[in-house]
Amino acid sequence: MALLAPESLVRLTPLQPMRYLQLVYLFMALAAGGLLGRFVLKTKIWRWAIYLLVFNGSMFLVEWN
Repeated sequence: MALLAPESLVRLTPLQPMRYLQLVYLFMALAAGGLLGRFVLKTKIWRWAIYLLVFNGSMFLVEWN
């Protein structure tokens, strides 16, 4: 409600019906991360390093451009 109070953000009003799905997305991301860590990455440091480099590197490049 605080975000939609200024008139400049009124255009975001149609997106409000999707707010209830944020908890679902958060749970799915946490579950996927847990499964990825447990079954794919395990305790191998090099797997974690490659995963974090690819994941964080892609986010950096998207934000940079």
